Amino acid sequence: MPRSPAGRDAARGPAGGLQFDRLRDDPWPAPSRRPSPRRCPRRTRALLPRVPPYESTRPVSSSLRRRLRADLVERPKTSVPALDGIRALGSVIVLVFHCAVFCGAFHAQAIESGRFAVPRAIAAGLWSGVDILFVLSGFLIGRILATSLHAKGALQLGRYVVRRAFRILPAYYLVLTLALFALVPLAGRRGAFPLLFQFAGYDELRAGAWTSYLFVSNYEDPARPSLMPWGWSVCVEWQFYVLVPLFVWALFQLQSAVARGALLAAGATLPVAGRAFQFARDPELRVLDGLYYYSHNRFDELMVGVVVAYLFAVHRDALERWVGRAGSALGVAGLSCWALVWTLGGVHETGAFAVVAQFSVVAIGTGLLIVHALFREDAITRFFAHGAWYPLSRISYGTYLLHPFVLFGLMSAYFAAGRPNPLGEDALFAGLTLATFAVTSLLAAAMFVAWERPFLDWGGRLADRERRPRAAAPDGPSRPAC
Repeated sequence: MPRSPAGRDAARGPAGGLQFDRLRDDPWPAPSRRPSPRRCPRRTRALLPRVPPYESTRPVSSSLRRRLRADLVERPKTSVPALDGIRALGSVIVLVFHCAVFCGAFHAQAIESGRFAVPRAIAAGLWSGVDILFVLSGFLIGRILATSLHAKGALQLGRYVVRRAFRILPAYYLVLTLALFALVPLAGRRGAFPLLFQFAGYDELRAGAWTSYLFVSNYEDPARPSLMPWGWSVCVEWQFYVLVPLFVWALFQLQSAVARGALLAAGATLPVAGRAFQFARDPELRVLDGLYYYSHNRFDELMVGVVVAYLFAVHRDALERWVGRAGSALGVAGLSCWALVWTLGGVHETGAFAVVAQFSVVAIGTGLLIVHALFREDAITRFFAHGAWYPLSRISYGTYLLHPFVLFGLMSAYFAAGRPNPLGEDALFAGLTLATFAVTSLLAAAMFVAWERPFLDWGGRLADRERRPRAAAPDGPSRPAC
């Protein structure tokens, strides 16, 4: 009787650093023709019941519903619910901000004429969604590495590399390759897509695609056409994944607490000093003139997450006592940092605050909210821990990769219809944003279940082999007991 395909590893743990609990491959296994090694063969054959095949007792639709629920709805017990909410919120506000940008709300002509005033006012501070995700990634990855070194004295680099590769590469390369070989040749010259690709031809985009495949497109000239202009943040994170194990390893080689604190402070402040130096050389420097995309200008946000992860892994009791004394003021301070940047900052602004300080302010606020979420139970934590955030958190990576393609597809369909818009530009923006969110969420959920999750399971099995000790060879042959 064929073996049932129903088995699947279930994800357990915060996103970014997934853990996998082994489940049985088949909850209703068919009777084996070979006897159990601990029972008498004749008695075993007599006592084993005849079980119908799995396929006949579990309809495909029921199996699919269980899989969708397990992958997208049921929260693992080992996760921190409020962190899922922070990730989901960051993903949603990135989508809203990009909808405003790609709709032209921040174009010079739109600003001068007063068009898209409401969308521009709403989305002006939402550029910080990527920065929120940076800090969260720094915490999750830093916690994995710091916990491993602190508890086991080993970095487990092979396990780390396998998990990161199987988390990031499959979805990224799938979307990038489909865009290069399907979307650009078929739709690159239609509707609104020429705007997305900056009116570049297929040959030009193909010639420059290698930078995206090698995760270095964030160091390209921002004015140069790119296959996925928003992929710069994935490049920043991948470069961070490559470098941070060395940083954490070096951190744990230091025996003095003062030396460790100095190294952590250097990692979190050197990018700030670099931005200050660039601003001192050119006070008219704009954030989007290349400064915004370079990893060496953005690693302070990821390093804030690493600092929180180190304190959580090594000084957890002291950190918890400090949070207990601070109370809810910690979460309020984090939200206040966000509000300050949304009010005074912006990627289209100039000046010392916009160029030098605002990224660090967002990072500090997010770090405070992460610490608050780890130990406090109040209204702020309950808001981020609400169950509605979890599905959006699970598909956040796919949402980030897919949403610009969906937006420009919807814009192309709208332009092709040629119908007048009686509700105005603000209503058009709201409709496009909601439609983009809905369609992108469906596509990202499908990609997660059908593509990302199998690779996560595969990566989990390979990573488990890295840490599983080899079983010792038996001294001699064994006989079943009858």
